[in-house]
Amino acid sequence: ITADHRLMLEHGEKIIGGVRFIMKALQLDHAYIGIENNKMDAVAHLRELLGDAKDVTVKDLRTRYPQGAEKQLIQAITGREVPPGKLPADVGCCVFNAATTAAMKKFESKNGLNQTGKFTATTRRYLYPSLVDARIEQNWRAKDTKDDKYVPRTLKLYSKGDDVAAAQMKLKAAGYLLDKADGVFGQSTKKAVIAVQNDYNLDPDGVIGPATWAVIRTFNVQNADPKTVDVTRTGTVAPKLLRAGDRNSNVTLLQQYLIKLGYLPLGEDDGIFGARTTKAVKKFQKAHNLVADGIVGTKTLVALHEALGIQWIVK
Repeated sequence: ITADHRLMLEHGEKIIGGVRFIMKALQLDHAYIGIENNKMDAVAHLRELLGDAKDVTVKDLRTRYPQGAEKQLIQAITGREVPPGKLPADVGCCVFNAATTAAMKKFESKNGLNQTGKFTATTRRYLYPSLVDARIEQNWRAKDTKDDKYVPRTLKLYSKGDDVAAAQMKLKAAGYLLDKADGVFGQSTKKAVIAVQNDYNLDPDGVIGPATWAVIRTFNVQNADPKTVDVTRTGTVAPKLLRAGDRNSNVTLLQQYLIKLGYLPLGEDDGIFGARTTKAVKKFQKAHNLVADGIVGTKTLVALHEALGIQWIVK
């Protein structure tokens, strides 16, 4: 209770943003924030943040146990009674706590989404990764009447659409892409595709045709933990030394990590471990109290992944 009280006082804008996020997802026109009247400072703060907005109403409720239970809240705010054995949805309501609504805004920020609190198509893909696999399969079944084979649309630089976003989510799950899945086939997506093609002995043209689709569609989005990368999986920086003179997709991914962390400028992910990459590695190592030798071994890889918020697993 105290934690929710502080959350309302210190991060009220996140709670309001999260409420509107949920309203958009559930296609609701109005929402209530119920707060017991022994926390009138929180009531006043949220009302001040809302101003003249009509879509969300803050109601101060009588302080009594168990006021915070969802059935009691629904009755206190709307007058509706949830029958025994029924759910809030059965009377047209849903209840979320303060931490959950605030987490919606954090979710958008963490995944590089526009922090609008709106339930966009891109947000939906992050929340429901099974839809990504469904979209892949739907495109895979797009029938080519000429040869009776099922193939998805070919994707290339500047392509746009849900199928692009689906492919990007697959690439992110396999560790090839660090940028957000925004449905736009840009240069970073092309480089990620080329890395896949190099690893699977395909023509590295940066185009997702039938052969590349056949590989990408095997990457499992549904079971992928966005905080976890299995470094033994093809397409991630493998647990072996990388040093000056190396040229491969692992170097490209290393450079993308360094770019993401601000140690290399944009456009330096060329897959060549040269002088600039060596300098960037040394700078990173020094900043993380590692031996600044410019060689990327296990300790440096672990530090890189931790700096990116990725759990580093070796199997």
